[in-house]
Amino acid sequence: MDPETFITVSSWVNTTLLAGVPLRILACAALGATFWFGAYKQRIALGLLFFILTILLSYFRPLINLIGSGSL
Repeated sequence: MDPETFITVSSWVNTTLLAGVPLRILACAALGATFWFGAYKQRIALGLLFFILTILLSYFRPLINLIGSGSL
């Protein structure tokens, strides 16, 4: 993948999926999957994976803003 295509794709992901309501829906779905797989299905590793994904989804945007990326 050339650099221009990568920048275009990552910008699209940042503006559509990692902002506002879609990000909150993804985080809530990951948290629900954490409880489903971790507590109900007793698959601790999968539950932990979804929990880490929830944390990343929740703190990705503020972390990028803290680092100083003005485009996000």
